Amino acid sequence: SQTCWFNPACVVRPDSATGVSKIIKIVAFLHVEFAVRSGGHSPNPGWSSIDSGILIDLGRLNRTTVTSSQEVAQVGPGAKWSDVIEYLDPYSLTVLGGRVPSVGVGGLILGVGGVSHFTAEYGLVADTLKNVEVVLADGTIVNANPNQNADLFWALKGGGPNFGIVTRFDLATVPINNLWFQSTTHAPDQATAILEAFAEWQNNDDPKGSTIIVITNTFCNIGLVYSAPVELPPCFRPFYDIPVLQTAVPSIKASVLNLSNIIAAASPPTPIRHDYRGASSKVDIQLYKEVHAFWAAKTAEVSAATGANMTFVVQHIPKSAVDAGNRNGGNPLGLESITQQWWTSIMDWTSPEHDELVRGVGIATTRKWKELGQLRASHLPFVYMNDASRDQNPLATYPQANLARLKAIARKYDRTGVFQTLQKEGFLLSKL
Repeated sequence: SQTCWFNPACVVRPDSATGVSKIIKIVAFLHVEFAVRSGGHSPNPGWSSIDSGILIDLGRLNRTTVTSSQEVAQVGPGAKWSDVIEYLDPYSLTVLGGRVPSVGVGGLILGVGGVSHFTAEYGLVADTLKNVEVVLADGTIVNANPNQNADLFWALKGGGPNFGIVTRFDLATVPINNLWFQSTTHAPDQATAILEAFAEWQNNDDPKGSTIIVITNTFCNIGLVYSAPVELPPCFRPFYDIPVLQTAVPSIKASVLNLSNIIAAASPPTPIRHDYRGASSKVDIQLYKEVHAFWAAKTAEVSAATGANMTFVVQHIPKSAVDAGNRNGGNPLGLESITQQWWTSIMDWTSPEHDELVRGVGIATTRKWKELGQLRASHLPFVYMNDASRDQNPLATYPQANLARLKAIARKYDRTGVFQTLQKEGFLLSKL
């Protein structure tokens, strides 16, 4: 995103955990402000970019390997998910990872654990972690897992950039290679029907299904993914009768790599200005429709004035995903064990003059989610960090007991507060 194009005084590009250790020792000793960038995820200015200070670019820590048992993939934070999926394809394996192939590994996992195509079955991406290699504020290189530094391991599964610099993620592989996929494009006047189908589908109990619902003022897209090669899975029945404008991808049985390549081909090739924003709620079709109507009116006005492209995206987080995370040792999010949706709007535009106008649509819509959700007893305070804009405060939506634990863990592993005071921006505990 061009909103993140800053001018650091220095860029350092380590290719090992030892290199990262040396860098953080120098930064801490000289008391220099810094930012850390991995494969690229957040469009929030300053989160992985910096003016004048030091940018620690982990792009060279991008290697993926698989253990001899093929049960664990060891992935560098600077990798893109497309590279990880491609590496694992010959093994007929995959890992839970970002649905957009160009997203970086580190940002997605350290945000709030990461949503994947297979979240309903296995939980968030971070819930499948087996081990994390971390460089601490004093330069010490440690492993965090259920048996070593277990408190740090828990904190890294959604606690953000508050504890150290991760130099390797060890993720459990999953035996998914053949799946079913279909993508259809619909007229914008089908948005209500799509949201009704989505809410009905959310109440199904088949964890192998996931959706990619993207609504704009000019078209709507429905992507359906099923983690087994089953033709037209019955769980998606609510979507099948919605009138189709165009079939983008016909019903196909494919590999995870095929799906990754299809999604990559649909991603915008030109770097422009981006923002996103998050809100969440219980399953409530009337709430979905009322907020969408509000958003559509706002979007039509601002798009006409700026040429901006804005999306209305509802994301299914079933009870099974929350329960899977709890079975795997839990995480700091403190999610209620219910089926819910995490809404986001991805906004793209070209002129800096329109920054506040375009971002204002997302700001107003998140307020509307809360206002109408509270009236209907459907509001959930949780904000998904990986969709949170710069002025949102996702950590503050975690349970108070979990926040207190995160702060204690940060003090334990970073006694001088390097990541709280010298790290320039980000969702930091010091900024709660």
